[in-house]
Amino acid sequence: MIHECEVHHTTCMVYGMGYRTPDPANPRVRSTRDRILAAARELLTETGPAGLTYSLLADRAGVTRQTVYRHWPARSGLLVDLILEGSAGGYPEPG
Repeated sequence: MIHECEVHHTTCMVYGMGYRTPDPANPRVRSTRDRILAAARELLTETGPAGLTYSLLADRAGVTRQTVYRHWPARSGLLVDLILEGSAGGYPEPG
């Protein structure tokens, strides 16, 4: 059973084993996270949510897949963070 992590916790439980997640207070971690989110926004416009894979994302962001998984063990968490972080250009007006 997989247990989802809270966005800002530093320890996750996956299959009953704890592992460390990146510390969001660390500027280097924040920079990596921002780079991954920016790459995810670009890929979403090209591939849509179904085509957003961690392999493509890692390649585009210049990180390893392991780095992406450490920040977001579940893709749903990544998509939620994309929504919560918003877009630099804002969202288009409906209609």
